[in-house]
Amino acid sequence: MDEVSNTALMKKNNMIRNIINQSNKGTKSPFRRILSRTLLVFLPIFILMFIGSLSILLVQERMELRVLLSAKESQVNNKLDNIETEIDHVIDNLLILSLNKGVVKVLEDGDSSLAVKLLADDFKNLSAYYKFYDQIRLINENGDELIRINFINGQSSAVPESELQNKKDRYYFKDAFKLDKNDVFVSPIDLNIEEGKIEAPLKPVIRFATPVFDSKGVKRGVILFNYLGQTILDQVDKTMMLLNSDGYWLKGSSPEDEWGFMYENKKELTFQNRYPAEWLKIQNEDASQFINEKGLFTFKTIYPLKGVQIKQKKHSSSLVSSDKKLVSSHYNWKIVSYTPLDELYLKRDRTRKYFGLLMTFLFVSLLAVSYRLAKAQHYRREALKSLKISNDTKDKFFSIISHDLRSPFNSLLGFTDMLIKNYDTFSDEERMSIIETLNASSKTTYLLLENLLSWSSSQTGSIKFAPQKIEIKDLVQEIILLSKSTADKKHIDLVDNTEDNQFVYADKNMLSTVLRNLITNAMKFTESNGKVIISSERSTKKGFVKISVMDTGIGIPANIIDNLFLLDKNISTLGTDAEKGSGLGLILCKEFIEKQGGEIYVESEVGKGSQFKLILPE
Repeated sequence: MDEVSNTALMKKNNMIRNIINQSNKGTKSPFRRILSRTLLVFLPIFILMFIGSLSILLVQERMELRVLLSAKESQVNNKLDNIETEIDHVIDNLLILSLNKGVVKVLEDGDSSLAVKLLADDFKNLSAYYKFYDQIRLINENGDELIRINFINGQSSAVPESELQNKKDRYYFKDAFKLDKNDVFVSPIDLNIEEGKIEAPLKPVIRFATPVFDSKGVKRGVILFNYLGQTILDQVDKTMMLLNSDGYWLKGSSPEDEWGFMYENKKELTFQNRYPAEWLKIQNEDASQFINEKGLFTFKTIYPLKGVQIKQKKHSSSLVSSDKKLVSSHYNWKIVSYTPLDELYLKRDRTRKYFGLLMTFLFVSLLAVSYRLAKAQHYRREALKSLKISNDTKDKFFSIISHDLRSPFNSLLGFTDMLIKNYDTFSDEERMSIIETLNASSKTTYLLLENLLSWSSSQTGSIKFAPQKIEIKDLVQEIILLSKSTADKKHIDLVDNTEDNQFVYADKNMLSTVLRNLITNAMKFTESNGKVIISSERSTKKGFVKISVMDTGIGIPANIIDNLFLLDKNISTLGTDAEKGSGLGLILCKEFIEKQGGEIYVESEVGKGSQFKLILPE
């Protein structure tokens, strides 16, 4: 019957270990699991959203850049077409006027004042209508002005005959008179010079001229337009530049940069000096568009004199000129649209900034939502898990109460019944043996019941945690006094080496339970005439005290030490006198110590003994 009781107790202890182990699982902080689940949900969604949004942004940027490049190219093309149309229109006016019958009549009959008046009226009407001819002149083969119409302050007027001049020595007359019929002389654009000085306000001028012939086909003079070049320059808006073939600004972003070739002190003000690498490309190509570290450049070349005879005045000073015939393809203007880099990417940078803010908002929002979802899922799973464990624990708890506790009591009842019925037939030695068995079984059952009730209270939270300042020596002396009878029976010496006036801050009942279990275990696994030494000292951990329970017993194998505090491991060993234990002692010790902010661990060597150490706050 004793063997049956022992077997039942061992089964019961193992079941209780499993119950406590299941109830303690998952008590660690869930933050890592929640974070892991959060990232598992959050990262794929955010990465997909980020990549998708970034792809759309980049495609949009490329499309917007293409639209901008196309717009700049269209602007340049439109301005170029406008300028070329304007020049063609002037040349058409010149050639049409050269075919006027009145011109032939004046050339053949220079003394006819009526013919001169009628032709001058035609010239005036043309000047008044277009408003961009500074002068319209008819000059005969001798260089004498026969008619000159001036356009001043919005009014066209004929210059009196007495004020007409001879222009036979002027380059434009000599070069134009050399041309054949329907050929046109065009001078480069420059500033008008009156009496050896640049006229103020500045008056950009281009001279157009063509020879005229009498009815017999004899060359008799030239018709000359002084065209107001500002009309062409006004076609170029503020975002563009108009350059001559030498890289001087005819129209620029700053008026101070313009007409450098007309002033001796501005000879260095060229596009080439300011943008050398860009000018090299612009000079050598008719049209192109490129982006570099300075910005966007879009340009096209205008050949205003293609198909006509041209003349260039090459200035060596502001007042001196020398004539040089040019090939029309060499004389050109460059219309350039320039957008600085910061302006070019202003919208892109602003969009990227908003994109960054949006992604940050989405990142934070999605992370918060993912965290809440993960947290809710975690606690839902934990709640279901806890509910299942609670139900399983309850079932097993009732199983222990209804079955496993019944077995030792049946054993006790059986022994006592047997003793009552057969008392006289047993010898004194047999009766003492039965009584000792009953006593040991009762103590073991009581310890099981006590630990079971302690564990049940700790699980339901009914044990109140009431820490206080406790003097270690006083508590150890109380436990030694209670354990003295067991120690005397095994001839074990209980030694108190705790320091005087050393305190811990702990719950007295919990600490008493821990020390009582450790001292009882130490005596259980210590052979007769051994020692159990309780000591205390300051811990190397600041603000903590170390309490040690050391024995000279049989020690604990290394493979068992790692599992001492794990409830799912079957660690049940008989004592040196075959004492049995409840199996819950060390589990309760660990739970009670950790509840007080401390820690417990063991050092042991087989054959030399064990030392359990508690670290508790002062």
